[in-house]
Order: sequence, then structure tokens, then C-alpha cells
Amino acid sequence: MPPIRRSETRGANSHCTCPFAGYLAQHTSAPPPLPPMARRKVLARAEQGQVSKEDLGSRTMEGLFVTGVRTTRTIPAGQIGNEKPITVITEVWTSPDLKTIVYSKRSDPRMGEQIFQLTDITRTEPDGSLFTVPADFKIVEGPKPIVYRPNQ
Repeated sequence: MPPIRRSETRGANSHCTCPFAGYLAQHTSAPPPLPPMARRKVLARAEQGQVSKEDLGSRTMEGLFVTGVRTTRTIPAGQIGNEKPITVITEVWTSPDLKTIVYSKRSDPRMGEQIFQLTDITRTEPDGSLFTVPADFKIVEGPKPIVYRPNQ
């Protein structure tokens, strides 16, 4: 089928050529509704508001050297249906050695306070016995697979 290389307008609907496949696509005057994932992205962008970052320096936490950053987001009044500005504060402490977050705290008046913290961090090699197969271990045959056949 040769590509369609024209466009025509009829009332509120317009037709155009898809530049890659050459199929006729129909567009209406109103854009189609956004899929749920796109709506979340638009809302997340709207929620960002004013953002400021603050370097918290470095310190030792759980025996590790960590660096911290505090991010403050202020959502202006009325932006997401809120009467007053909403301030969300996120504090993250990361270990450059482990390349992971050791502690994070998020304070959001809509959801309360959420804290994530690594504890009892051991940087030694695990005991090798954790990786040995027990002496009484044996492989057994499992149940036979069920084969479904269409009715004939």
C-alpha cells in the first residue's frame, strides 16, 4: 500500500499522514485524554513548585562517612487545590563508599514523616558456610507438567 501524502479537513475533524508508516490517522479538535501515567507526570511537575537544595556537609553515620543534601519544595497555594502553601522537606545522607543511601527523611504534611535508615552495617565478608550446599541436600523430581490439549 503506497503512503498517503495528503491531508484534508472536514468540519472539526482533520486527517493527516503518519510520516513513518503512511497510514491515515484521524485527529479531532479536542486532544485525546492523557493516559494515567502521563497524568501523574503532569501532577508531579505541578507539585514541584519552588525547589531549593542545601548541602548538609558530611558526617559519620552507622560507622560510615556520609554526605547530606536537604531539598525543600514549596507548592504554592491553589496549585493543586491547596488553600495554603505546602512545604515538603527531603533529607538524604549517602555513602560514597557504598554508593547507597544510608538515611533519608521526608516530611510532607499530606503524608506525614517517612524515614529510611540502614542499620547494623557490616563491611566484612560473609561467612563462607552461608554459600555451601548442605550435605543432606538432594535433587528430586517435581510433579509432571500438565499438558493442556484442545478438545478434538
